[in-house]
Amino acid sequence: MDEKDIITVLIGGLVSILVAAAPSIISLLPGWLQNQNKVTRKEEMVDFAKRRVDFLSAWFQACKQSDTGSKLAGIRRKVAEELDEIKAQVDESLYVGTGDTPEGSRVLGSLLPLLTLMRILGFSSLAFPFILLLGGLFFGLGLQSSMGMYYYTPVQALLVGFLVEIGICLFLYKGYRRIDRILGDLGCVFAMGTALFPAAAQMTGGPLGYIFGILHNEFFFFFFLTLAFFSGFLFTKTDPAGKPTHQKLQRNRVYQTCGYLIFICVPLIAICLHAPAGIVAITNELHLIYWLESIAFVAAGISWLTKAEAIVSLNDEVIPLKKLYPKKAQTV
Repeated sequence: MDEKDIITVLIGGLVSILVAAAPSIISLLPGWLQNQNKVTRKEEMVDFAKRRVDFLSAWFQACKQSDTGSKLAGIRRKVAEELDEIKAQVDESLYVGTGDTPEGSRVLGSLLPLLTLMRILGFSSLAFPFILLLGGLFFGLGLQSSMGMYYYTPVQALLVGFLVEIGICLFLYKGYRRIDRILGDLGCVFAMGTALFPAAAQMTGGPLGYIFGILHNEFFFFFFLTLAFFSGFLFTKTDPAGKPTHQKLQRNRVYQTCGYLIFICVPLIAICLHAPAGIVAITNELHLIYWLESIAFVAAGISWLTKAEAIVSLNDEVIPLKKLYPKKAQTV
């Protein structure tokens, strides 16, 4: 890889990250402001609770020094009740949602980076085909026969950059289970291989060109199969200890539909690539491979955005901690 290729990858990666991150940042801004307000409220509540604890402690010590043991037991009970009330008030200032984690719930603040990462990956996959198309039109290019053919156009940086950025997101994604991490790492390798080995490189001649072209196709197919496996099998998993909610069942239908679309597109693309010369000419004229690739990327993007809770109508209801963990009745 020469200096020009390195600059191309860096520029394309930067542009793709900016394009993909912008919608996620905009969508997260209201939530971030609301979370900052909650943090302020929590700090005020904790400060108030500390002052009440100090007062109760002083009261308890004074009573301990000047009263009988029977009355002391009653004071202890009252102090315990006050401390439970303080804890309930602090808990009430926070909330959790019933997400797709194995535990059946998630704390918003702790998983926010993971959700942001998934949204960036989802927006990148969703926008990728359209960014390539618009980039080609900007340079006066017509629609190419496949996405890989944009490697030989002025929008090469966008092609390589988006694939590298998606690969990095898959590498950083650790998910909720060990299989998620393994599949994310494999998806990163396949995305990087698709980006770094140009499509149809055998057309340039030489043994290396032929090998690079074959490697591109292999990495490409395994990359899409990885995305399909995420959508069709991993995203649909539910905590076996709990009953899936209505929204979870709706999300599963979205995941399965997207996964099936990707699974269907991959063999169709393979058929187009290995068909007789006459059929290949027709598919190239119709840009069939490009549209099949676009469908697969859009399906993957919708699946990841759904998993990242970016589609609000499919999210589980947000419920307060007090409802999840009701205060136990106290015995006198």
